[in-house]
Amino acid sequence: MKHIIYIITLFISTTIFAQKEATIVKEIKLHYTCDEGTSQAYKDFANENYKLISYGLVISEDWDFDKFYWKHMKEKYNIIMGNGGCLVDEAMLCYSNKMRALLLKKFGEDIFEKGKKEAKLLYQKKE
Repeated sequence: MKHIIYIITLFISTTIFAQKEATIVKEIKLHYTCDEGTSQAYKDFANENYKLISYGLVISEDWDFDKFYWKHMKEKYNIIMGNGGCLVDEAMLCYSNKMRALLLKKFGEDIFEKGKKEAKLLYQKKE
């Protein structure tokens, strides 16, 4: 019974996050091939329109912190982070992979760890 409640809670949480990020995913999903997804990533990157979407089942120990972390990355680095859900096509995956590579090159290989540490410090002060 405990597992069923956990699974239902996880599903509801994932659905809520996916709805919020749906507009970002729709913009990326306009492309059909890997080359088109990669090309769009280059265009968005050149316009400093950094969208990093992850796909698959999201497991979190603290959803409130995750939202805070995503907000911090948007405010400090202009990186819009979100979850695209479990369904992904080739173009979206190629877009995401290329955008991640470009962001790591621009901000450094540790940008996401660095951003998370910064967010944790700010989050602790907030509480």
